Amino acid sequence: MKKVVIIALLVLVASVVIAEESSMFVKTVQIKQVYPLRLGYRILYLKANLEFEEIYVPIRWADQAGGKAEIYFGDDPSYPYFSIFYDKGEFMYIRLYLHENRRHETWGQLKLTNLYDRRFDIEDLAPVFE
Repeated sequence: MKKVVIIALLVLVASVVIAEESSMFVKTVQIKQVYPLRLGYRILYLKANLEFEEIYVPIRWADQAGGKAEIYFGDDPSYPYFSIFYDKGEFMYIRLYLHENRRHETWGQLKLTNLYDRRFDIEDLAPVFE
C-alpha cells in the first residue's frame, strides 16, 4: 500500500513540475472572413474591443512538414477559426480551420490581389487581440 501512495505522490509532483515548466501558449480566435490570394490567406478577425484586424498567412508556411502553418478544411459549425501557438512568448505556428465549401459566407474575394503580395513577405505573425 505504501508503494502505491509513494508512486501516486511522485506522479503528482512530476505532473505539477511539468505543468509549471511548460512555456507553450495557444490563443484561439474566430475568423470573420477569409480571402484566398495567390500567396496565401488574408484573415479578418474580431479583436476583444470589437474592431476588425487582419493577418496574412503565407501559403508557403503550410507547404512543408513542420512549417509555420497548418490548414484544416471541414464543415464543423465552429469553423472558421485559427489557433496561434507561442513558445516563451515567441510565435511558433498557426492552425487555420476553414470551411471546405468555398461558397460559404466566410469566404471572400478581392480584386487586384497582387496589391497584397508584399504582405506575405514575412517570417513571423504578430496579431493584435486587444
